[in-house]
Amino acid sequence: MTIPFGGPRPVKPSPNANLLGAPADIAAAVAAKGRPSVMRSLDDQYHPADVLTFLGLTRGVRVFIVEHDPGYFGEIVGAAVGPGGRVTELVRRAVIQDAVARSRLSDAIGRAPNLALLAAEPSTVRLAPGSLDFVLLHLAYEQLPSDAAAPGASNPGVSAFLNKLLIALRPGGIAGVVQPSVETGVGAGRDSASVKRDFQQAGFVLDAAGRMRGEEDDTGLDQPQAATAGSAPGDFILKFRKPE
Repeated sequence: MTIPFGGPRPVKPSPNANLLGAPADIAAAVAAKGRPSVMRSLDDQYHPADVLTFLGLTRGVRVFIVEHDPGYFGEIVGAAVGPGGRVTELVRRAVIQDAVARSRLSDAIGRAPNLALLAAEPSTVRLAPGSLDFVLLHLAYEQLPSDAAAPGASNPGVSAFLNKLLIALRPGGIAGVVQPSVETGVGAGRDSASVKRDFQQAGFVLDAAGRMRGEEDDTGLDQPQAATAGSAPGDFILKFRKPE
């Protein structure tokens, strides 16, 4: 399901010292004045410029997103990839049926018209082979079907969903995961080792790993490869690649 709304609007970057060092397209998308305050209020927690720079998002790519706050990364990525790119965000049907959420998502599409919404459950979504260059799962593991609770074909589980992503990505394509660590005790926390195992069993190769810092820190990410399972609690970020 696609929710069309409005037409393209120019992305006008505003000065923001916290975005120094991020690629210009990502920085401009995060700093765009049209973004609503409800989404901007999440920036200090989610560090979108740091996340997308770490994962290597570039212009013109085809992106698939599953996220905890529908439309947050969808709008930013839609602006960052430019008119030559395409962003599809998976949104559960219950979210689409909520009038407030639907209005908010429609507004996001108005600001990033290359963003389209796919109303489906992760267990039933269909993706064309080789149709994607970049995948982002942002605090999304809680939405994925559980392997343990999915003995039948009607609920294929995490492994089947990741297999779909692998097939949908072109060779060399990127899959990024941001997820709370079990050490935080927040929401659907995960052990980073188990997430790595999920992706590697599906056929992905780990490119880089890091850990999000707290809001009181000056930067959003620890140095790539520096974080370990024994690091300070925080969301971890993993960058996987589909083998060539």
